[in-house]
Amino acid sequence: MQAPRLRKVKMPNMELYNGTTNPKEHLGAYKAQMYVQNIDGAGYCLYFLATLKRVAQKWLKTAF
Repeated sequence: MQAPRLRKVKMPNMELYNGTTNPKEHLGAYKAQMYVQNIDGAGYCLYFLATLKRVAQKWLKTAF
């Protein structure tokens, strides 16, 4: 969460994940869209939370 925020990151245009569909498909779509921006692993994690709805964010926080 302490990764530097990059100015030129374009957030993926995708439906927010709410926990009711396949998480692997959501993650794959996210990774594919972020890969072309040359973002490192910390950046993947930092911006990934923005692709989750509150229910999924809450679950993720309690899982780890």
